[in-house]
Amino acid sequence: MSDEQSPETHGHHPVAAVEHEVEHLHDVAAVGESGATPAILAGGVIAVLLPLAVVLIGLGFLFYYVVGRS
Repeated sequence: MSDEQSPETHGHHPVAAVEHEVEHLHDVAAVGESGATPAILAGGVIAVLLPLAVVLIGLGFLFYYVVGRS
């Protein structure tokens, strides 16, 4: 691929594009200028709370299994 056709020269590199979008979402959420801000923030909350809930439920089942065997 020549330099003219290289994605890096035109700013179309996939990793750079994703980094730009993530940075933009953080900027928009921080300022609160978008109608999508609640959805962006809710997505972050869900991304934190869902794994925590799964771990707590798993610990509950483990505790029930251990105590039930006694």
